[in-house]
Amino acid sequence: MDGKTGSRAGDSRAQRAAIRREYKERTKQPGVFRVVNAKNGRVLLGSGLDLRGPLNRVAFELDMAMCWNADMKQDLETHGRDSFLIEVLEKVQLSDDPDFDPENELETLEQKYLEQLDWSTAYNKDRHIRYPS
Repeated sequence: MDGKTGSRAGDSRAQRAAIRREYKERTKQPGVFRVVNAKNGRVLLGSGLDLRGPLNRVAFELDMAMCWNADMKQDLETHGRDSFLIEVLEKVQLSDDPDFDPENELETLEQKYLEQLDWSTAYNKDRHIRYPS
């Protein structure tokens, strides 16, 4: 069967297109998260304009033992994946207000948590915690 006669390949393309459309139309949830090493208390602070991406990325990196952060990778090798917990600290409260800027709101949350961060136990090396979207 080919695409002209309603083949499975055509159905598959339509399904992929629908999934792509849903992905683009879904609401993005900005927020701040942290990864905690329960064995030694070290913390990685992160944020994103759409938390799904960074949370999935961090979980995947931990699961595959491919952390970009050398200290975290060493602790992962030493303590194992089960010692790391990922938790959302706070999400930006979305608004329908036309003047609402989620990026500004996220910057405010980032500053709040950066001020609270104990740098002596942080995996973070600088104040840049936002993951690309």
